[in-house]
Amino acid sequence: MSKILFATINKRKFDKAKKIVDQTEVNLERVDFDFEEIQSKSGKKIALHKVRQAYDFFKKPLIVSDDIWDISALNGFPGPYMKEVNEWFEAEDWLNLMKDKFNRKIKLISNVVYKDEKREKFFSLESERYFISVQRRVFSNDGLLDVIALKGSDVVISEMIRQGNYFEEGNDKFWRKIAKEVA
Repeated sequence: MSKILFATINKRKFDKAKKIVDQTEVNLERVDFDFEEIQSKSGKKIALHKVRQAYDFFKKPLIVSDDIWDISALNGFPGPYMKEVNEWFEAEDWLNLMKDKFNRKIKLISNVVYKDEKREKFFSLESERYFISVQRRVFSNDGLLDVIALKGSDVVISEMIRQGNYFEEGNDKFWRKIAKEVA
């Protein structure tokens, strides 16, 4: 069984991946790493920069993940700046930005990079979410997760997480592919 580090401070992101990868020949272990994030519109460049930093520090096979949120009604905002924007915005701020928008879709682009001493392997997955119209309850400290739902659902993601039934179509296949190619 291959042991691979997952450099992230996001426990939820790690737990989602580990739940799937544990069913393969890969054993994921989370390590905290304080990344120096470059500013770029390219999620791939950001993810590659992060994996190289982490590998230079740990010198062991590892994975990093970086997400981009593309809200077409807001001309792609916040893009790769999601982490910072979500620290500033609360659920009401997101709903105010979207209140007069007909198109409420969000494209989430998840970029994952694996690196060991011989290779780097880039993976990307796009999935769709959408903004609800009115915030019903606050379930988390993450304002965005309280006002978005998966395609075909009217339950916000933070509530799905709280209930333990947060499942993203394609996510399991994505992480199984990563595990197979890096094992």
